[in-house]
Amino acid sequence: MLAQKKGVQINYLIDSYENVVFQKEQFDCIVLVFAHMHPLKRNEYHKKLMTFLKPGGTLILEGFSKKQINNTSGGPGNIDMLFSEQELQKDFNSFSKLNIIETNMDLDEGSFHQGNAAVIRVLGIK
Repeated sequence: MLAQKKGVQINYLIDSYENVVFQKEQFDCIVLVFAHMHPLKRNEYHKKLMTFLKPGGTLILEGFSKKQINNTSGGPGNIDMLFSEQELQKDFNSFSKLNIIETNMDLDEGSFHQGNAAVIRVLGIK
């Protein structure tokens, strides 16, 4: 296992956005990979997750952009569950640095995630 070879310990937990509880400012990095959520809860959940991030900590997010609605390579079929740059800027407006990039990529991730995909990537520093 790569983490073991590099002397890195990885802890993970499976929980819901509503129920997850951690100490404030506990984590150096939070990563959200294709973590789409109900549009009426997105901002609330993002704000909650960011309370767990230490000052100077890093957010990494990758998900489908709203342009993905025109593709058949996966993702939610509800455009409101897809991300826009404006929404993510609003969600993470308290960050000291925020870099958001929309791009296209070719997916080859199993039978339901094949072909051109419109993705959005975020790198933020709290």
